[in-house]
Amino acid sequence: MRRRPRRRKGIRNDSFADMWAEMKSSKPKMAFMVLMAVGIVFALATDGLPSLPTSKPISITYDEMMDEIYLSGLTTAQEDARKGDFVGKRVAWSGYVVDAKKQGWSYTVQLSEGDHAAMTDIFLEGVDKAQAVSLSHGDQVRFEGKIDRFTDGILTGYVHLTSVTIQ
Repeated sequence: MRRRPRRRKGIRNDSFADMWAEMKSSKPKMAFMVLMAVGIVFALATDGLPSLPTSKPISITYDEMMDEIYLSGLTTAQEDARKGDFVGKRVAWSGYVVDAKKQGWSYTVQLSEGDHAAMTDIFLEGVDKAQAVSLSHGDQVRFEGKIDRFTDGILTGYVHLTSVTIQ
């Protein structure tokens, strides 16, 4: 006994011409595609999607954060959990410029948390070219950004921030 194949709902055709014909025959599908195309063009024209309201920065210093994660005798699993508590949070700190370099389509600014302008502690990722080239080695900058991730160092770690604003 042969079974008939089941029909799929939605766009059922496999060829582009058939899918285009089916989409044109349905006003809701066509309206959805037009809205998607307009949204994509808008996003590209404004250099990204409109940003959502940002949360307030948490009140913790870089040193306090490193003490809580790396220097408080936690196990590796506990360190990972504590890092996860900070990821996604916004911070407002200051630091000294160690370097700024092109990375992909944007720039990464390396900062030292203390006055040791040779040791990198913080990475500001996704900085625009105008801001990156205006910075010089040793400049003190105030910035705000969202903690994206941590990378481990010898004694403590490095903090990588995105959605950065440099003041």
